Amino acid sequence: MMTHEIHPYEEVTPAAAEASAKAVWNKHRQKELRNALISLQEDIFRDIEEGSGDYLSEAATDRAIAFIDRVLKGDDAAARSLFECRYGSRYKQGHHDNGEPWARLIHGSIFITSAVDLRAKLVEVHAELLKNERILDLESIVDGLTRQLRKTEIDLERTRARL
Repeated sequence: MMTHEIHPYEEVTPAAAEASAKAVWNKHRQKELRNALISLQEDIFRDIEEGSGDYLSEAATDRAIAFIDRVLKGDDAAARSLFECRYGSRYKQGHHDNGEPWARLIHGSIFITSAVDLRAKLVEVHAELLKNERILDLESIVDGLTRQLRKTEIDLERTRARL
C-alpha cells in the first residue's frame, strides 16, 4: 500500500488526507497487534515455565496408572515389563557363558540382577501393605453390600405394610 506524505506547503486534498490517515491507522494497528502477540507469547512461556513440573508429574502419574491398569487387566506383556520378567534378568545373554545364571557368590555375597532384586523387594517391602489394603477393600465391599441389603429389607417391609 502506498502512503502519501503531506508536506507543510502542499495543499491537502481529501484523497491525500485519507491516504495519510489510513497509513497512520495501519501502523497503529500493526503496533497493537505486535504488542498483543508478544504479550500472548510471554503468557504462554510463563505458563509453561510455571506449570511444566506439574504437567509432567501429572502426565507421568496418568501413564503409570494406565500401565498398572493394563497389568491388573491381565496384559502379560505389561506385567512382564513391570516385573522385568525376561530371560536376560535371570540368565546371561551374549556372553561367553551364555545361558548361565547371573546369580553367583562374589566375595561371600550372592550377586543377583536388579530385576531379581526388584521382585524380591516388592514382595518383602509391600507384602503387609498389600495385605492390609486388600483387607480394607474386602471390609468396604462387605459394608456396602450389608447397607444395600438393609435398605432393601426396609423397602420390602414398607411394601408389605402397604399391601
